Amino acid sequence: MTVVGAVLWSSALLLAMEQMWTYSMTPGTAPSVPQRWPGSSLVTHSGTRATLIMFLHPRCTCSNASLVELQQIARNHQDVLSLWVLIHEPPDAPPGWDSTSTVERARRILNATTVLDRGGAEARRFAVTTSGHVVVYDAARALQFSGGITGARGHLGDNEGLRSVVALLRGDSTSRRTHPTLGCGLLDRDGPPS
Repeated sequence: MTVVGAVLWSSALLLAMEQMWTYSMTPGTAPSVPQRWPGSSLVTHSGTRATLIMFLHPRCTCSNASLVELQQIARNHQDVLSLWVLIHEPPDAPPGWDSTSTVERARRILNATTVLDRGGAEARRFAVTTSGHVVVYDAARALQFSGGITGARGHLGDNEGLRSVVALLRGDSTSRRTHPTLGCGLLDRDGPPS
């Protein structure tokens, strides 16, 4: 009975680990982000710098990793970057709904303008559906990058999305233009399922 129990326990553990890995590596829906700046009621496009926008769900815990990576970008490229963080707020959100550690972290990012996207109007305008999604438009209003800047949900470290944005901000026009966004549904009412 002990051997059978150990085998069953090991099998259950392996299955749980596989499900966690699959979840952490499953990207959100790949959006059709506008190739030209679509205008915005919240974000001011810079005519002299790249304009980077990150879209966040305030209750998506995996977005904290995206914000840490964004802090690195902000710290090292503030001279060539206009930085915005749009926090999703459902139209029926009660007062304080967006009072989370994720929002507080976003507000502490160097030279970032953090605003509430009430009802998700800006997320829809840019066709973004996943928390942590980043778009970068150049000074001429052309889309240069669309996607995530983490390698897995909630995981920090070197990854293709982060490298692509950094290369783009350094003037490398051959850098990759997309990367999967690994996060929660942006327009979900209460964030990730428990």
